[in-house]
Amino acid sequence: MGAGDGRHLLEWGRQHYNLIAFDIARYDLKRGKYIQGLMNYHHQLRGRIDWIEGDGNNMPFPDNTLDRMICTEVLEHVPDYRELLTEMLRVLKPGGSIAFSVPTPFSERIYWALSWGYWHSEGGHVRIFMPQQLIKAIREAGFKVSAVRYKHSFHAPYWVLRCAFGVDNERSLITRTYFRVLNLTIVRQSRWMNRLEALTDLIFPKSMVVYARKPR
Repeated sequence: MGAGDGRHLLEWGRQHYNLIAFDIARYDLKRGKYIQGLMNYHHQLRGRIDWIEGDGNNMPFPDNTLDRMICTEVLEHVPDYRELLTEMLRVLKPGGSIAFSVPTPFSERIYWALSWGYWHSEGGHVRIFMPQQLIKAIREAGFKVSAVRYKHSFHAPYWVLRCAFGVDNERSLITRTYFRVLNLTIVRQSRWMNRLEALTDLIFPKSMVVYARKPR
């Protein structure tokens, strides 16, 4: 849900999964399909990915269809996020799992203070979630929350740099450089870097992640 250019799904596509990238942004989906074509050319994908454009509040899937869902950094963009939660519950199979993530209120307030453009850009964030507010909304929608984690502290400096040097990160050499280092860290999955990020997650996490299931 809110797949964008499919950065999560393209990684999962290296395994034998049937995947759906769903988003309202046509350009992002086209870019993802282009990247998929490049990966197919280099024989890097084993799974199937379908790219579907649509509104998350009215998804073209029957009830109880999907095994697992991921909704990362989406709910803070959506005017009626409660309706979106209800729709995701409808299409998820009983017992199916889902992961949500939103920016933490601490990190988000820093970004909002640093950059007017960060939260006034088209399709930008329309709210700051407090942890209990999000957990309560997920439960009220009908999900059973199984865990809450705080993650992605390495992403926090990147967004500080983007807010400080321009939301368009192509304008700043230091922002682009950090972005490349961040991507390299993610791709290589160094055990020591993962441990370091786990420690910094305790200090300045970028995101709050809520794991939940649809009751059987």
